[in-house]
Amino acid sequence: MDVLSHSGYEQMVQGARALAKNAWGVSVMQLVDGQWAKLFRPPRLLSSARFYPYAVRFQHAARELKKRGVRTVEVTAVWRVKGLNRHVVVYRPVDGMELRELLADAARRSRLLPALSGFIAELHRKGVYFRSLHLGNVLWCPDDVFALIDVSATRFKPRPLPPLLRARSFKRMCNYEQDRQALQSYGFTAFMRRYLDEAGLPASTQRTFLRCLRRRCPEFQQSLLPLINNQEVIRV
Repeated sequence: MDVLSHSGYEQMVQGARALAKNAWGVSVMQLVDGQWAKLFRPPRLLSSARFYPYAVRFQHAARELKKRGVRTVEVTAVWRVKGLNRHVVVYRPVDGMELRELLADAARRSRLLPALSGFIAELHRKGVYFRSLHLGNVLWCPDDVFALIDVSATRFKPRPLPPLLRARSFKRMCNYEQDRQALQSYGFTAFMRRYLDEAGLPASTQRTFLRCLRRRCPEFQQSLLPLINNQEVIRV
């Protein structure tokens, strides 16, 4: 990671537009050249982030996602800002709209949610554990392709994900009321049926996955029962 002087940082962000804030101030901004800058605050306590900073994880995850054929941002620089206790990732954003915004429309839900379930199945087949999976971190691009943002917490496996990690990846989406409402409006049973169709898992693995998912997403327990009990749905 390169070091950027405080004056260099001030020059870089001059005229930038704040896009997101957290407890420590602006966390994402749009620079005057159109690129975005995401700021990370290093943890004070001893943790793995001291040795493997989130900004570097972001860069590595974006690179690995592209290797695996998943669209995401293009990182152009990673900096440690001298004297500011911040790490900065500069990247070219993806041209797309957040699914959370698009799925407010019922007609779009019926089109995009089945495609999303297939996309998640594809991620899992490729060994991508996207820990920040929710509808605000998935974009729909003009050429009808999904893309991921906020990728620093992504983990990668050399093989398709096991049932437990598949279930965990859905947990974050179930935590957001707006996302739950979109899934409930479309039908969570239908959403997961499409996922199972695309995932291509053996029957025993499907059963294990559904039981894990039921424990982690209690809001959808009743919706999952037909899939757990229906042997015609659970198939290779």
